[in-house]
Amino acid sequence: MKYLIACLALATACAQPPAQSPVFEVVSIKPSPPGAGSTVSSGGGPGTRDPGLWTCRGPNLANIILWAFQLNSSEYLTAPDWMLDARFDIDARVPAGATREQFSQMLQNMLIERFGLKFHRREKEVQGYELVVARNGPKFKEPSESS
Repeated sequence: MKYLIACLALATACAQPPAQSPVFEVVSIKPSPPGAGSTVSSGGGPGTRDPGLWTCRGPNLANIILWAFQLNSSEYLTAPDWMLDARFDIDARVPAGATREQFSQMLQNMLIERFGLKFHRREKEVQGYELVVARNGPKFKEPSESS
């Protein structure tokens, strides 16, 4: 099986997002308070009742990267273990009329600018199982009332 692998590295040098790329008007990133737990809450942004303000409490850096690059279940993120431990609270002012695609680009640009994110995508063969339907269709039967 082939899966797309998103590999990344955080650079110590300050990186800049590409010119003419959408960015948040204002963004505040703070470490989550100690003992906040692993609960993540997020609200606002494009497509919600409050499209101009996105707030997120408690995500780790790996989660933010998954959201920013819209990685799905068939894609993997290869990142250092510490990215699962460090948690953040984020408040971001979203420009009026921003789309969900632009919002994802804004998250990417925030990661590039604030965390010095550098990344590349590549395909990699991995071992795994794939559940597929047989040639003649599934053999499952509807449960009867007596079951």
